[in-house]
Amino acid sequence: MSIAHDRSPGAYEREADETRHRLASSLDELAANLTPGRMLDEVLSYARAGGADFLRGLGNAASANPMPTLLIGLGAAMFLTGKGRADSGDGSATHSTSVLRHAADSMRRRSASAAWRSTLTP
Repeated sequence: MSIAHDRSPGAYEREADETRHRLASSLDELAANLTPGRMLDEVLSYARAGGADFLRGLGNAASANPMPTLLIGLGAAMFLTGKGRADSGDGSATHSTSVLRHAADSMRRRSASAAWRSTLTP
């Protein structure tokens, strides 16, 4: 992306559309990869790869702060089981995924709207 003062409004709109498309694609990819199973796999692989010091410190912090630990554990359990989702879909997507998909859809709608407006201007 470069700054140029001699570009037409259409060029700016095309650049904005391309940026929206890239962002929507990135959000779709992130939503597809953000699953409870994948997050659990990441945590377990981290723990196996030398996360012992981290886990020891986490255990010490958890025993020193039982109430926040309980609330965080409850939230993690709800996330992993899919309970407490704000979306009322078919149950296959987590709330985080639905938020990302909504953002991607919003970017697509804006891109389509900008493209439609550009056809109206000479």
